Amino acid sequence: MSSKYLWSVLLALLVCACSSTPNELVVFQPPPAPTTSVVVPDTVVNAVDAQPVASEPPDIATLRSDFVRVLTLRKQCGRQPDKCDINSFAVPGSALYAGTTKLMLERTAGNIRSRAGAGTYRFRIESLQINDTSHALVHTCSYDSVVLFDSGQLNSTADDIVFNNHTASNRTAWSLEMHAGHWKWVSGEVLESFFGGDICGF
Repeated sequence: MSSKYLWSVLLALLVCACSSTPNELVVFQPPPAPTTSVVVPDTVVNAVDAQPVASEPPDIATLRSDFVRVLTLRKQCGRQPDKCDINSFAVPGSALYAGTTKLMLERTAGNIRSRAGAGTYRFRIESLQINDTSHALVHTCSYDSVVLFDSGQLNSTADDIVFNNHTASNRTAWSLEMHAGHWKWVSGEVLESFFGGDICGF
């Protein structure tokens, strides 16, 4: 199954785990027409609004930076699922941690992986919200055209078979917790999905 489909199914099953009674609420809405774009080397991530906005509070800037970091780390796992460091982007014991662990084991067993240059994953941060010192919520819009291959050789494409090359676009609400000094994922909920097109306007 494709990264778009598997990830969408995973997120659809995960429920936001933020605290129910926020002690502090800080919300930042990025400018409506972002002009900055970042391509992270050796990944399939192209992030719009990845850089801090001059007017945003420092804690929101940190949340933005950490979110881009964890999403980038997760996408790198598509290349080598057997070496995916889930601890680096998800809180141990969380639903997202467990779901990603299962997915990477399945990808490894089936020799399913992505390849550099075969499709892209783009996302826009639409809002960032800090509920208290330990819980935050980030809304994104994404477009995923990354191709998955059934590949028996890590360093060669000689026997690659296209496993899935469908595209998908999602609006997602991500729940994060502060863990070991950084914001990391706990869960995600897909709010809107469209397969075969782009709902984000990239």
